[in-house]
Amino acid sequence: RKVSPSQLADAAICSFLRCQLDLEEANREGELREYSQRPSVQQRFGNGFAVKMGFGMHVGWAVEGAIGSSLKIDATYLSPHVEMSDRLEAASKVFGTPLNLSHWLRNLASPSLSAVTRPVARLKADGVSSPFDVFALDVTDRVSNFGRQFCDAEDSKGDFVDWAHADVLKVQASLHPLFRSTWKQGYEAFLKGD
Repeated sequence: RKVSPSQLADAAICSFLRCQLDLEEANREGELREYSQRPSVQQRFGNGFAVKMGFGMHVGWAVEGAIGSSLKIDATYLSPHVEMSDRLEAASKVFGTPLNLSHWLRNLASPSLSAVTRPVARLKADGVSSPFDVFALDVTDRVSNFGRQFCDAEDSKGDFVDWAHADVLKVQASLHPLFRSTWKQGYEAFLKGD
């Protein structure tokens, strides 16, 4: 079956969101929790250590190539778009956001994605001709088996991911009801220089 670019973007974003939730579950109840309880880990990183990852997502082309030696070969991906993803991932540490999306990817995805994302920055970067917006998909709550309930791989019509599904909303249940509108006002004032 054919998958539209919008459906592919939705599926990719949903996959990375699922990675965030699975990582959180592993930190709370899985192998990573056991790892964090080891005396050597606690001695080095302290009590309450958890593995954290931030992701940056962009859309574009890349060239795949093999690098390494006769003993070990790894795949690498090169392009300005890969660099953009790297910048967005680095920004996850700066902004404290688990999943950053370029506005190009956000605009490619289903329109309903805009309801669960928020702008966090307008950046100017080397090699990019104009400023670009960074959007965050906040993750505040854990949902078991996330993604299986609302990704319909059999239905080729409509959105691949239902961003208004109850499980997506549960991922952000701890956000205050006025958080998005207040954030939007503050962000627009920031862009105006207020």
